[in-house]
Amino acid sequence: MARLRADSPLISAVRADGDALVIAIRGEIDLHNSPDLRTELLDLLAKNPARRLVLNLKQVPYMDSSAIAVLVELLQRQRKTAGKVILTD
Repeated sequence: MARLRADSPLISAVRADGDALVIAIRGEIDLHNSPDLRTELLDLLAKNPARRLVLNLKQVPYMDSSAIAVLVELLQRQRKTAGKVILTD
């Protein structure tokens, strides 16, 4: 289990665990910061390809539709490589 580093205040922890990339997201995600979250998540996946992307949303009290769009984009990206996106709390 390797701990990784994220450059976004929206990501509290990242680790690689076997074929999974586990990312803990924190804070409210809305139109103002969802582009930053998208960029950081795609960058982490590019640097650490994983079959399963596990997103822990326990520290996310609110998400608007722009945040949901980021999750859908990640799901579509993972499906192209037979991967999965798993949401947890």
